[in-house]
Amino acid sequence: MRHTFYELFQLGYNATDLLKWYVPIDDVEQYAAYQANNSNNMSNLNDNFICNCSHPSIFGRYCEYQLYQGETISEAIERQFRHRQTNMFGSQMHERRSCYTTLDTCDSGLLCLDWRQICDGEQNCIYGIDEDNCDKLEFNECEENEYRCANGMCIPGEYFLDGK
Repeated sequence: MRHTFYELFQLGYNATDLLKWYVPIDDVEQYAAYQANNSNNMSNLNDNFICNCSHPSIFGRYCEYQLYQGETISEAIERQFRHRQTNMFGSQMHERRSCYTTLDTCDSGLLCLDWRQICDGEQNCIYGIDEDNCDKLEFNECEENEYRCANGMCIPGEYFLDGK
């Protein structure tokens, strides 16, 4: 459900209430500044809105994501790891996810190669190209907008802690 800053202010909601709705912290901070100024000097933010995503299986800035069968994020993560222990490629059979496409000569059959499978010590491509040159990863420097993973790989900052 969407609520404008003005509506929230009129109804007396505060930042703590919004955190209970799983609102992203930057949106909570923006609303807190709006509220602290009693909305007087920030009327340009009256129409900014916040979504109430307090249902445990719904999340995202605009409540645009929903987990299977009403489970929580913790339950979804546990299910994913349990399933992966019994079937290494099983997670690819049940849901869509990004495929790592940088290795043009990687033949992984019908399976989608996940970026975490690069330089993980396990050969996933038929000729092992996913494990080639991994020693060089330790020496490369990440750009400011990238995150350096434990395996030395640099990934875009937006992928950090994205759960995939």
